[in-house]
Amino acid sequence: MQIFTIEEESVRRYIREFGPKNICDFTLKPWGGKPKVANYNLKQGSKVNRTTDHSQEYGTLGFFVRDSEGCIYFTTCAHVISQHTDAYTDTIESAVGKSVFATDLSSASITKSLDISLVKVYEEKVEDCRFGLRDSKDRFVTGTVTLANDSEMKNMEVYKMGSKTSLTTGTYKGSIFVKEGEEFKNRIHFIQSKSRNAEFAKEGDSGSLICFEATDSPQLPVESAAFIFVGKCLSGKECFPEELKEKDIFAGLGYHVNEVFECKVRNLNPMLTPGNANGSVQQGAGIQF
Repeated sequence: MQIFTIEEESVRRYIREFGPKNICDFTLKPWGGKPKVANYNLKQGSKVNRTTDHSQEYGTLGFFVRDSEGCIYFTTCAHVISQHTDAYTDTIESAVGKSVFATDLSSASITKSLDISLVKVYEEKVEDCRFGLRDSKDRFVTGTVTLANDSEMKNMEVYKMGSKTSLTTGTYKGSIFVKEGEEFKNRIHFIQSKSRNAEFAKEGDSGSLICFEATDSPQLPVESAAFIFVGKCLSGKECFPEELKEKDIFAGLGYHVNEVFECKVRNLNPMLTPGNANGSVQQGAGIQF
């Protein structure tokens, strides 16, 4: 038996005085110092902000992606982290990355643009990242990206990890398109919250990943990332489907996760496999269309 310690003489004396007489053979070896621990300060659902004041105007980390050169990025909303702006989290004092792509919300309404910001993680902060998809029991699992067709996904169970409301669960009730002029861009998604006393998402959850829980069905064999949550819809209830108007349904503006892979940073792969500390991605990229 080997015992590693930084106080060899004290341990040897303790064993001699209090250990059993027939203790097995052992050797004492010096311990090189405190072990290095991965704190995983950045993960799906982490709080992100453009300043170190995390009491207001913060949002949520959606998920990680990796480009063909091995650089790591994470997604959030452009109204949370604008382009060329540093990103901070509440568990690390210094900036964790900088947005290299974000839609310009000043030149178009939020419904005509994808409210997305792609933050490139600084190289020295990559070791703080925890990859993989968090499931509805807050375990890190291997997931996929799904297109989430309404006809197949209606009435299936969903969940999200947000920096404001943490884990919330619900039932997906479908969506409607948002139209401005001749364009259909984003969609309003309807979710029936599992808890009567809690909203599915609130301010501060912008950027959250909305996921479908795994089922025995062919379209959802594992937990599947489907939408990026932008914000709660505060108007337009008159346009909601008749069967949803009188119910306590959460209506949230969002877009499909696969839109992320169409931004100007090309050759991105989702990092939805836990334990891939070397920045590798799941074979096949884990995208289901």
